Amino acid sequence: MTGELDPVTLLYRADWTRLSLTADVRGMLDYRLLARQNGAQGRILQSIPPGTTGVRHFRARLLVAPGGRYHAQADGDDDEFRPVLAPYRAAPAHAPDPDAHAPDPDEGVRTRLTTRYAEMLRPVNLLSGFALAFRGPTTFAGRDALHVVATPSAQAAAISPGLKPLDRIEVFVDAETGILLRREEIFEGQTLRFTELTSARFGPLEAGDAGHFPPDLAPDQAAPDQAAPDQAAPDQAASDIAAEDPGQEPFQDFSGAGWKAAKTAADAASGVVGTAIRLTPGGSGSSGSGNADDPEAAISADDPFPAAWGAEDAPSGPISDGLLHALIRGGSAAFAGAFHHWTDVSVLTGEIASAASRHGWTGASSAARALSERAAGAHEASLVRFGGGGRYRIDLLREVGKGHPTTTACDGERRWRVYPNRVTVGPAGPYSDDVLAAMVDASWLLRYELSGETELSYRGRPAYAVRVVAGDHPVLGPNKVMLSDARAIIDAELGIVLLFVSALGGRPAMRCELRDVTAGGDEDAAAFRVVPPPGTRVVPVSGNLLEEIDFPDAVRTAARAAEHGVTAAREFLGSLRGRR
Repeated sequence: MTGELDPVTLLYRADWTRLSLTADVRGMLDYRLLARQNGAQGRILQSIPPGTTGVRHFRARLLVAPGGRYHAQADGDDDEFRPVLAPYRAAPAHAPDPDAHAPDPDEGVRTRLTTRYAEMLRPVNLLSGFALAFRGPTTFAGRDALHVVATPSAQAAAISPGLKPLDRIEVFVDAETGILLRREEIFEGQTLRFTELTSARFGPLEAGDAGHFPPDLAPDQAAPDQAAPDQAAPDQAASDIAAEDPGQEPFQDFSGAGWKAAKTAADAASGVVGTAIRLTPGGSGSSGSGNADDPEAAISADDPFPAAWGAEDAPSGPISDGLLHALIRGGSAAFAGAFHHWTDVSVLTGEIASAASRHGWTGASSAARALSERAAGAHEASLVRFGGGGRYRIDLLREVGKGHPTTTACDGERRWRVYPNRVTVGPAGPYSDDVLAAMVDASWLLRYELSGETELSYRGRPAYAVRVVAGDHPVLGPNKVMLSDARAIIDAELGIVLLFVSALGGRPAMRCELRDVTAGGDEDAAAFRVVPPPGTRVVPVSGNLLEEIDFPDAVRTAARAAEHGVTAAREFLGSLRGRR
């Protein structure tokens, strides 16, 4: 291996859809550790097949051809590589014959990326929610590689549920293609699962292997009119995982008399709800009494994004290494500033009303339009400060509702939440504002297609402006951020999002800003602590959100007893599973 390779660049630019690969695959999953991991996540219903215990080993043969196609033949059917979906086939050049007999799927073939193969061939997700450490060059399966250790960050669980309890993920990154040659998950100091390519040969497939792919698309051809299986927006990862779960039922076709009757009843009920909303006195628009004292209640119409984005010659192409590394730095930079978050609920409900009307749900459309007419715009504002070692402080400038803390602070060891009538103090933990987390750690943007990269200055700071492409429908990304017609401005030095705007139907629906940003300022540890004034009621907590609610002592005691009961039930269910 010559020259100095950058693991971040390799992982981000890995493109399996252009590869030709023949590989033998080996894997392992420790179901006993998986049960403990489920317990660490607080799951009562655990994601383990009934009767499954011990350690399972898997083997498969993997073929990859250009155009985003692959074939995986598993040894046996009781493993993580078994086929559960119909084979992928190229789109026909003409309309299909409705009378033609559909070919039977090859039950031994996987031709769509499942979770385990996606982790190996699309490693970009390691750049989101992890701190990466480069351990040096190595060799594996006869290939030059880089040894990289990924440790989940505080926001990892919000980005990819299930990652937080992991100690780390160790990977060997192929030095030429960027795909993973080996991936190992460590939990409680032990190997939970691993997947590795025990052999890997890049180059044209042999004739016998090429025959595994549909005859209407040769292995060396791409399918211009057919989206490759890997080209789905990354925010669909969670739904893809659910679709690929062998325990999931196939998609239900909502048709027939029963479904139509249920639809009619639900639509009629929605119509009644819409009428009731309109007849109810009062209302809460953006100019209502709740926003009368807020001069910035409405979403700003300011548009600092490049005018060239509206032209046909708007910039496109992969993002630069500068922006890539800025996004990776997000979440670790020390800074202070003011955070503003606007949402216009009327825009969202109006879009729901239009969609319902298009699909014949007149009652649901009526209810959504009634909500749209009365929905309030929301504006939240706070002063924020972030330092190293998990330290932060968030002070609300405007109350967001009863029961919410006005100050949340963490010095890396303890976390304080200040309420009007008490202060809770407990072990260190993340803050609960998912949208703010998305602004502070912007690495999740790397899961989406970023285009139109433009360097500019925003509020006196050097920055990059990008468009976030997430498909044709409004969706929510990790951290509850709306990604419809989304645009972002990223600080070039700190890697935080200075401005994020999304719209529906040409109207702004969500706007988030970090203003008056100053870098550094994490030296004063006292700034991340709370000293309750004399006479303030201080409530010790263990980290359970129920403890944050201002219950009477008797109710709080009952809640703790219930929590112990849930733990006991989980342990009992686990013991029953172990006896099978």
